[in-house]
Amino acid sequence: MGSVTNLKLAMETAGFGESSEERIFFTGPWSSDDRTRHMRLQARKAAAGLMREFVARGMETESHCERVAIWARRLARELGLSSERVLDVELGALLHDIGYISLASVDFHRESTLSHADLFELRRHCELGAALLYRIPVLRRAIPLVLSHHEEFGGSGYPSGASGVAIPIDGRIFHLVDAFESMTSDRPYRARVSEEDARIEIASQTGKLFDPVVEAAFNRIDPVEWRGLVASVG
Repeated sequence: MGSVTNLKLAMETAGFGESSEERIFFTGPWSSDDRTRHMRLQARKAAAGLMREFVARGMETESHCERVAIWARRLARELGLSSERVLDVELGALLHDIGYISLASVDFHRESTLSHADLFELRRHCELGAALLYRIPVLRRAIPLVLSHHEEFGGSGYPSGASGVAIPIDGRIFHLVDAFESMTSDRPYRARVSEEDARIEIASQTGKLFDPVVEAAFNRIDPVEWRGLVASVG
């Protein structure tokens, strides 16, 4: 999918009863509970609205958000989370950086290096994102990941410096997935590394940056399957 329109379409039309592991966005099992089905649909629509604005401002690419949402969902399933908790993780992964919308004072497009004041402001995006989602009841389930996705297992992350299992499992899942996606994607300031090298780097930082339990689950997923999950994402 290469456009915001396609992103919205994927989110709003994904079937509740589909069993394909590769189907993009919120493909939880069918529920006969009308309230549950309505809640999921409303969450998708609300997330789509936020993502349209987020992507349009150039703060993040659509493909990045898709990849990390797909991979976070798969890793959450590998860890044995319930279907409802998998949805929490997936929503949070999709909206992880949504707090940047609230940082109107920071110019994301300027070529010069960001100032210390700008960097301080940028670190507020976790809390700002959580505050934004709190105002949207159907998206409150995404708050744990949005708030904790920059925490590190050894306690050196932000915003709270939490460590170990004090970090929500949502954040621990995303932190690894996001690192893998970042390392294996080209960036303006560096070229991508191989998947093998990325896995070696993650292993070397497990216990410091990453949860050993999450890393073990990540390694249980066949690399061919892992790669195939995002094969259609640009």
